[in-house]
Amino acid sequence: MRLSVQLFLRNRGKGEDPRYKKMRDDWGQNFALYSFVYIFMLQAVLLFIISLSVLYINGTPQQSPLNALDLIGTLVWLVGFCFETIGDLQLYTF
Repeated sequence: MRLSVQLFLRNRGKGEDPRYKKMRDDWGQNFALYSFVYIFMLQAVLLFIISLSVLYINGTPQQSPLNALDLIGTLVWLVGFCFETIGDLQLYTF
């Protein structure tokens, strides 16, 4: 959600990103296939790898109570989220 809002605010009222036009021109008639493989499938593979820990935890039949490691993980996520949000704000104001 944070990234969607940031991209919307940055790109509203502007035309297409020139990088996409360049990709279309460079890839020619194979644009649809190349963009599917190099953009969408690459993102899908990376998303799968990144989410393996969540898939493992959710696939475990036993649920253990929250512990200190869960708290540490939540704090690391919160710090990273704050850094990203502040970075987006700084980029937007710059």
